[in-house]
Amino acid sequence: MLLWDARPEATVLSPDRGHVLSFDREGRLVTYFEEGTLYKRSLSSEVHQRVRREGRRVRRRLETTEALRVFTEAYALAERSWSGAEQKLRERLQGEVLAWSPERLLAEEKRFKAAYRPIAILPPDQYAAVVVQATEGCTWNRCTFCNFYTDRPFRVQLPEAFTGHLNAVQDLLGRGLLLRKNLFIAEQ
Repeated sequence: MLLWDARPEATVLSPDRGHVLSFDREGRLVTYFEEGTLYKRSLSSEVHQRVRREGRRVRRRLETTEALRVFTEAYALAERSWSGAEQKLRERLQGEVLAWSPERLLAEEKRFKAAYRPIAILPPDQYAAVVVQATEGCTWNRCTFCNFYTDRPFRVQLPEAFTGHLNAVQDLLGRGLLLRKNLFIAEQ
C-alpha cells in the first residue's frame, strides 16, 4: 500500500512497509530508508549510511559507486510508485522527482563546490540550516585544542563576493530551501 505526503517543503513516499523516501522540493533525494538502513544525502551528494548492528549505530560514508546504487534504487522506487499514485503525488513526482537521474544527482557536488569553500566546523544542530560563509578562517586561530584553521588566515569576504556566495547558495538550494530550519553563519 502506497503511503505519501506532499508537504510544502518535501515529498515523502513509502511504497511498502520496508521503504521510505524523502525528496526536497527540487526533487533531490534527501533520505532513503531501506529495511533498517538509513541513507542520507548531503548537499554535496555524499551519502551517509546509518545501520544498527549489535545494538549500536554504525555510520559510514558511501563510495561513489555505492551512492549511485542508492540513488538508482530510490528513484526506481519513486518511478514505480507513479502509476498507482493519486493525482497530486503524480504531479509532484512527474514535475520534480522523476526529472532527476542518479548521475545528475551525483553531479550536484560541482554546484556545491561552486557555492561553498570547505566548511571546517558545522555543529550537529545546524545540519538542517542554511549555511553562509561571510568570513574564512578564525579571528583568533591560536587555540591549543583546535587546528581547524591553521592553514587558513582570517579574512572577511568583500560585499560583492559575499553577494555572489549568497546567490550561489540560493541557486543550489532552490525550493529545497523550504527544508532548512534556520541560518548558520560559518567561520565567524
